Amino acid sequence: MLWVSPLFSQAGYSAIVYGPGDIAQAHTADEWIALDQLQRYTASVAHILGTQHL
Repeated sequence: MLWVSPLFSQAGYSAIVYGPGDIAQAHTADEWIALDQLQRYTASVAHILGTQHL
């Protein structure tokens, strides 16, 4: 959610927006992501969390 980052900044926190797909398409009526993008995202989150499976 792109609107979240400015709220954190105003409160003095750093924030990033991270997820699969195109931010311009996010949360639209015809939102979709390719399966390979979802798989890469899932693998990256598992790596960040230090797990083998997510």
